[in-house]
Amino acid sequence: MSDRQRYTQPLSGGIAAGASEVWNQVASIPNGETGAITAIRFMPATNVTAHDSNYADLSVEIAGTEVASEQTTTGDTGDLTAGTEIELALLSVSLEVSDGDLISVKKTHASSGAVLDGTVTIDVQLFRAA
Repeated sequence: MSDRQRYTQPLSGGIAAGASEVWNQVASIPNGETGAITAIRFMPATNVTAHDSNYADLSVEIAGTEVASEQTTTGDTGDLTAGTEIELALLSVSLEVSDGDLISVKKTHASSGAVLDGTVTIDVQLFRAA
């Protein structure tokens, strides 16, 4: 059995100003094990020009707790290049994942919002049950 799991979530393009989209997956961790997130990455499918009032916010939650968030602003991600992966900074919260936990990827657009499409990848390191 592998000691790692990977969850991927494709994101669609633009949404209405001020609107949000949420994609959910259920963690499937076998045999009573737990895991911890080791990395969250985003690979944009299109170029995104950073903007401080017309931007998108991308966040990831595990069981209702936000574990990573980035905005397409000049002070956060900056410009994004299609096909160039970025790693989202993990927040200082519990990154533990258990079987059945809901993994949520949320995209929110400020103002008219930047088109933000691509793929989010979440890596989880498994810990064997005692």
